[in-house]
This record gives sequence, C-alpha cells and structure tokens, in this order.
Amino acid sequence: MLALRPVRRPQKVWDIVGEPSDASVALRLVSPDGDEGYPGCLTATVTYTLSASNELEMKHEASTTAPTIVNLCNHAYWNLSGEAAGRRCTRCTRACGSAVGQCSSRARYV
Repeated sequence: MLALRPVRRPQKVWDIVGEPSDASVALRLVSPDGDEGYPGCLTATVTYTLSASNELEMKHEASTTAPTIVNLCNHAYWNLSGEAAGRRCTRCTRACGSAVGQCSSRARYV
C-alpha cells in the first residue's frame, strides 16, 4: 500500500510512469490543490527496482506547487514464511539501523 496523505475514502490508484522494465517500475500520483484539505498540487513518484542480487530499492520523490506537508513512506507487509504459510503473521523481523533481528511471535508491533 502506498499512502500519500490521510485518506478518508477508498485508497487512491497510482498510475504507471512510462514502460516498466524487467527490473523496475515507477508509479505516480497527483494530489490536486485542496485534496484532503492540504494546500498545493502534490506530485509523488515511487520507483521500485530489483537489483541483480535481488535487493529491492524504493525511491520516493515528491514536488508541490505550494508549501505543504509531505511524508512519503512504505507500509509493506513481508510474509517471511512464504505464500504457503497463509496470511497470518507467525514470524516478524525488526530492523534497527544496520541490525536486523527476529522478534517474538507475541510481538505487539509488526
């Protein structure tokens, strides 16, 4: 899910920018001036690229026509147990700077 500004109605659909390649796709959303009460027209772009070593890179960019709040982030859920395990989170990972560790299955936040 890509969140741009607080959405009080169904999620917004992002458009594909240009032609996706085998390893990259760019998505863009234009939020008009006054949308959700925020000033300025905001154009946001996120590019997903898969490297030769299977690393996923996410590049977020935004421009506005007026001073406004912008906080682009990613809220992806990663099923580390694989598709066959279903949708229930029985294992989670916590990333802290350069350290990554496994959490308890009773972790309060995922």
